[in-house]
Amino acid sequence: MSDTEQKPEATSKPNLKSGSGKTNSSAQLIALVALVIVIAVSYLGYREYSRIVPRLNQVEQTLLSERNLAAEKQQALEIQLKSLNEQAQEQQQLYAQEISGLTNQLISSNERLQGLEGSNHKNWYLDEAYYLLRIANNRIVFLADLTTAISLIEQADELLAKIDDPNLFTTRQKLAADLQRLKSYPKVDRAGIAIRIGAMQSKVEALPVLRLMPMEGDVVETKQADPQTWYEHLANSFSKLGEQWFDVRHHGQNYKPILNNKDERLLRSNLMLIIQTTQFALLHQEGDLYQASLLQLKGRLETYFERSDSAVMAMIMEIERLLEVPTQQSAVAGIDSLGVLQNHLQQEAKQPKLPTKALPTDEVIEQPPKPEVKEQEKSEEPVKS
Repeated sequence: MSDTEQKPEATSKPNLKSGSGKTNSSAQLIALVALVIVIAVSYLGYREYSRIVPRLNQVEQTLLSERNLAAEKQQALEIQLKSLNEQAQEQQQLYAQEISGLTNQLISSNERLQGLEGSNHKNWYLDEAYYLLRIANNRIVFLADLTTAISLIEQADELLAKIDDPNLFTTRQKLAADLQRLKSYPKVDRAGIAIRIGAMQSKVEALPVLRLMPMEGDVVETKQADPQTWYEHLANSFSKLGEQWFDVRHHGQNYKPILNNKDERLLRSNLMLIIQTTQFALLHQEGDLYQASLLQLKGRLETYFERSDSAVMAMIMEIERLLEVPTQQSAVAGIDSLGVLQNHLQQEAKQPKLPTKALPTDEVIEQPPKPEVKEQEKSEEPVKS
């Protein structure tokens, strides 16, 4: 039994050796595969590294060149900025010099104005007074505007009062006489009348137009007898009440058709034109045109508008008042002081003027005349080679 039991143990040993050999071979195979993988990965890594390194070097060179270019641009900008600052400083200095020069010129001009002689001021005052008197005379002669003329003459008298010249005593006497004469005339407030006429323009659009207008020549006047009985009194009362609330057309009387919108606009435009014509005639002293325009305006209102309306009646009453207002200024002769002052100016112009000193800025340095060279002398000069 012992021999038989030892045989299986002997047979089992070779099996263990064969199993360990298989594991060793598989381990070697795995190690070999791992080594191959490591070598392949290393090769691929080296290959990629060798391909990326030139690109990295190129990128580094590009960055370095761009950095150098940026440094050069920055340096150029700094130089340009420095030059601009220098130019700005130079311009600022030039502007300061110009301002100082203008300031000095202004100071010298003020000194020159202050140093002018009194005769120049006198001439200025005389010329201005003469100009004002000419305007005043034209306002009197052509427009009969006494209010403006009086104001201008008073201004001219104030200017002459500033001149300390006894020769102007006669002129100022004539001015006082002209002022007294002009103030004695009755004044016509044409501006106020024109404003009153212009105020009617804003009321034209609101005036009610007459809707039923009887034809001229076709009106049949019916005179009703005085009521005698209570029945007639009652009928007359109902008739008046109906006329207040309704448009009553009597038999035997023809009526014009109602104005359409176009005709109504034309009518109101015609009224505006008549009002403007009235203002023009008033301001230009056209008395006949002024009266005719007002009468025409009144006729239009009485014919085409409701006379029972308060606005229409108020405008008609205003026209009647304007017809009674005097608008014509009495004839006024020109001012006498204008001729006196003109004679004074002519005498001043004939008097010799004293020489005045030349101002520093007006001095002109005359250069000596150059000697004239004759043509013969020029021709005899040797020609330089």
